Amino acid sequence: MNKKIPIIFSFILGCIFAFSITYNLMNNVNKEERIELAKLRKELIQYEEGINIPNPLKSLSGKLGKMKKHMQDMMEEEEKALEEQATIFQGIAQGLSNIGSVFDVGETTEREDDQFYYFDVKVGSSEQNEIDVNVKDGYLSVSGKVVSNKGEGSFKSTFTSSFSKSFPVPANVYANRFKIDQDTEKGLLIIKFPKK
Repeated sequence: MNKKIPIIFSFILGCIFAFSITYNLMNNVNKEERIELAKLRKELIQYEEGINIPNPLKSLSGKLGKMKKHMQDMMEEEEKALEEQATIFQGIAQGLSNIGSVFDVGETTEREDDQFYYFDVKVGSSEQNEIDVNVKDGYLSVSGKVVSNKGEGSFKSTFTSSFSKSFPVPANVYANRFKIDQDTEKGLLIIKFPKK
């Protein structure tokens, strides 16, 4: 898994780079066409207003209207494409943040109070999680498969990760009387040992 992460990250960066270059090239071509059309329109206005002879370009007025409509359609398509690109980049950003949250799985914090010694294990709040907790030879072993569903709509994705952790059980607790609770809001599995 650790060897695949740089490959996946490189692939995503390559896709973003290729998309950026393609978009810039297409955008430059569209700008040049718009500039040429604006120049042509100015020339037509000058001919119509400044010359009192019959306009030989008058037959182009129908074609000019079609060109104007075509240009408006192109601009609308470009605006839609920009909106879609923004949505795609939001999806990519969301996906990257989801990947980052998978690496926190199994993160453990130890704490205690007057009655218990606690191990708080980060496992998320999915009901599809499969977690195994054992105490053997003075060690607490926690392992499992954690499922994480992130995103919405077409950008909804499921991530699965496995983890395995082992900790020495403190000497001042009853090792075989541990209890397991879950804090679904924080995504924690709480293993608590009563103190002697």
